[in-house]
Amino acid sequence: MEDIVLADAIRNDCGGLYVMTNRFSIETRLGLCSRFGDAWGWSFDDYLRIDAETPEDHMVIYNLTQDYFLRMSVTRYLRQAIDWENGTCDFNNPQFVQTLEACRDMRPTPEDPENMIFGMNLMGDGVLVTEMAMIDGVTALASESRHVGQPICIIGWPTTDGSCGSDFGLFYPIGVMKNGAHPELCWRFLKYWLLHPNMDPHRGIPNARPLMEKLIDEARHIDPNQEWSDWYDGLRSPMTEEEISQFQELLRRMEHTTLYDETAFEIVSTEIAPFLAGQRSAEETAGIIQSRMSIYVSEQSK
Repeated sequence: MEDIVLADAIRNDCGGLYVMTNRFSIETRLGLCSRFGDAWGWSFDDYLRIDAETPEDHMVIYNLTQDYFLRMSVTRYLRQAIDWENGTCDFNNPQFVQTLEACRDMRPTPEDPENMIFGMNLMGDGVLVTEMAMIDGVTALASESRHVGQPICIIGWPTTDGSCGSDFGLFYPIGVMKNGAHPELCWRFLKYWLLHPNMDPHRGIPNARPLMEKLIDEARHIDPNQEWSDWYDGLRSPMTEEEISQFQELLRRMEHTTLYDETAFEIVSTEIAPFLAGQRSAEETAGIIQSRMSIYVSEQSK
């Protein structure tokens, strides 16, 4: 298991299912170190404070709607609140109440013809406070940092405790049905699929650690005089040890995939509507969600 990069996240996520992928990306948000320091995350309180300090014609999170904020915040909380193996969940607590309140208090900045942003890495110009990033190769984070031209930190999505709010995106996740006719052959295929480079070996980050480390070592020795190649994400010189360490530390801090249980999310989004309309308190809403979710999780875990 130590040779599978996403081993812990795969065990903890996916709504009680266990799936495998041979490659993955990282969905996160970037910020300037000049604003966030060396942080690896930010809290809801941080987000609300920064948003209150941000001028009206600037955006903390581009094209932010309440629905998007709700989905990103709640689905992340689902992954830590539900224990599918034991059939239990925990929503009736101050942390989830804070999540609900953040969904209520956020400032929408939906995209319209007057505020559309084109191009990349505009946070250095003061237009954006944070920027969405899809890290889909071992050199992609270094490329983003060099393009910005300033030191960047990886903060991800805001969380209740300010922890790393970044997620693994699985490329074509698959699993083995336990009642299949030939499970042993399925496992052999999974092993081959995980360890064998595909026809596009530089697309995505390999889930097999030896393959990932091989690409990192190649990035250490990029020839500045060679013809430009897509997989290097525009890097024209070798990846530095500092850039490699930042990428590896991000992997170490991440805990979740982008997968979540859709039914569980629908329960929360349905019950949160009266709260957002001012008809219930956050504490009442958390209690109702706990009651409904306890029944659902218990049934699904039997």
